[in-house]
Amino acid sequence: MAVVLAQHSQRSGVLTASEAHLSWFEAKSSENNTRLELFITTHPNRSPQADCHVLRRDGAIPFERPLIAVVDDEPVIAITLAEILMKHGFDAVWFSCPNEALDFFMACRPDLLLSDISMPKMDGIAVAAKILDLTSECAIFLLSARSHETEVRRQVRSLKAAVHVEAKPLNVVSLVTTIHRILGIPQNRPFSHEGQSGAILTKYPAR
Repeated sequence: MAVVLAQHSQRSGVLTASEAHLSWFEAKSSENNTRLELFITTHPNRSPQADCHVLRRDGAIPFERPLIAVVDDEPVIAITLAEILMKHGFDAVWFSCPNEALDFFMACRPDLLLSDISMPKMDGIAVAAKILDLTSECAIFLLSARSHETEVRRQVRSLKAAVHVEAKPLNVVSLVTTIHRILGIPQNRPFSHEGQSGAILTKYPAR
C-alpha cells in the first residue's frame, strides 16, 4: 500500500489525504522507535521509580521523568496519548500491538502502563496481568468505554493489584492529574530532565 501511494504521489506531485496521513504515521513511528531504542540502550532492566527522587543543588527535589508505556490497538489514539504525556513532562512510548509492549517491559521496566481494555488480540486486562507477573512495582491505568460493566470490574479485581480504571473519553486535565496521583508525584513537583545528574531543571523540560 505504501509503495502504491508513493508511486501515485510521484506521478501527480500532490499528496492525497491518505498519503499525508501515511507520511505522518511513518514519522511518528520513526520517532517512537528512536525513543524505544534509546530507553532500551540507556536504561536496561530499569526498575519502576515512582518514589525515586534526587536532591537538586538548590535544595529542591525533582523527580526523574516517569516512563509511561501507552497501549492501544488504534495507533492514532496511542500516538495522541503519548504526545499529550510528553507535553506534560513525562517520557512516553506507544504500542498498537500488546505483544510488542510486553517485549519492551521485558527489556525496560516503565513506571506506568496506560492501556485501553478493549483490544482484539489481547485485551488490556490480560496485558496488565502479564506485566504484573514481571514486576509488581509497575502502576496500571486502564481506560475503557465499558468501565462501568460488572464483568470488566470483576476481571480488574482478579488482578489482585492496585489497578486504576477510568471511563473513556477522558479529558487531558483528568488524565494528567490522575497519573500524577497514581505515581505519587505532586503536580507542582519538577521533573529531572537528566535523571540523577543534579542539573538545574525546569518544571516541564522542553523536548
